[in-house]
Amino acid sequence: MRTPGSELTLHKLEVFRVTAELESVSRAAERLGLAQPVVTAHIRSLERKLGVQLTARHGRRIKITEQGARVLIWANDVLTRTHELYRELSDSIAGRKGSVVVATSMSVGSYVLPQRLVNFRGHHPDGEIAVMVSTPRDAMNAVREGQADFAISILDPQYEMSGLDVAPVGNDELVLVCAATNSAPNRRLTRKEISGMTFVTAQRQSARRMIEEDALLKLGIVRKNVVLEFGHAEAMKRAIRSGIGAAFLFRSSIADEIASGTLRLLKVKEMRLEVPICLVRRRDKFLSPFQKALYDYLGREVTDESVSPVRRRAEKLGRRRQ
Repeated sequence: MRTPGSELTLHKLEVFRVTAELESVSRAAERLGLAQPVVTAHIRSLERKLGVQLTARHGRRIKITEQGARVLIWANDVLTRTHELYRELSDSIAGRKGSVVVATSMSVGSYVLPQRLVNFRGHHPDGEIAVMVSTPRDAMNAVREGQADFAISILDPQYEMSGLDVAPVGNDELVLVCAATNSAPNRRLTRKEISGMTFVTAQRQSARRMIEEDALLKLGIVRKNVVLEFGHAEAMKRAIRSGIGAAFLFRSSIADEIASGTLRLLKVKEMRLEVPICLVRRRDKFLSPFQKALYDYLGREVTDESVSPVRRRAEKLGRRRQ
C-alpha cells in the first residue's frame, strides 16, 4: 500500500523549505539551480499529497499558510536529522573516528579559533574538523538546519534564539585603533572627540555593525563621519593603515599589527566595549564523543583568560612604542 508520505521526497521538502525562507519562487529556483516551473510543481505535488494548501501569494511574495507553517516545522526536522545522519554514516564509511562541523562568525573564526583548533587536533589527530565562517545569523541557521554541529560566535542581536542552547564562554573587546602615523593625540580621548572622528567600520545592518552602534549609543556617542564600510576586519585594517581614519576592531584581530607597529591603540575615557563569545547548539542535538570533546574544549579555552594574553601583549608593546 502506498501512503501519501511515501512520495514526500527529501528534495521536495528542501524546495518547500527554501521557498518558504526566501518567500519567492524565483529566488528559490535561483538558489536551488532549478527552473521556476519545477519549483512550483514540487510545491503543488506536496500540497496534493498532504491535502492542504502550503503557500499563498501576497503581492509579489509567497507566504506560507497556517497549515504550511506546521508542515515547515516537520520538514525542517526531517531535513536536519537527515543531514546529521548522512554525515555520521559518512564518518563510519570513511573510517574516521569522528568529525565535527563548527559554524562561526568572521572575527571568531579568523582570529580566536585557528590556534585553538590546531591545539585540539594535536590531541585528537584521527578526527576531522570543518569550520564554516559566515555571519552570526548564518552560523545560527547552520546549527538549526543541521549543517553544523554547533557554533561559536558573537550573536546577532536581532536573531530569534528559541530552541537553541546558548552558553557564554568569554568576551572579546572592541577597541579604537588608527594607523601608527595618525596624528590623533596620545592622551585619553573624550566622547565628543570620538564622535567627530573619521571612521572605517563594518557594513550597515550587519550584526557586527549593530553591536558596535548600540554600544556607542549607550555611551552617548553618535559618529558623524563614516567614510568606508567593509565586510571583514582585514579590509578595515588595510584601510586605516593608509591613514584615512580610525576603526573599532576586536582585540583578537589586531595583535600582529600592534606588534609590528603599523596600528596603535587610542585611549578612550571610561569606555570598554566587550562583546560576548558564545557556544550555541540545538537543544535536541546529540553530540558524538568527538564533537562533545571539542565543544567542551572550546568552552574551557575561549574564555576571558584566554583572550586576555592578546590584550596584555598588545598593551605591553603599545607602551614600549610610546
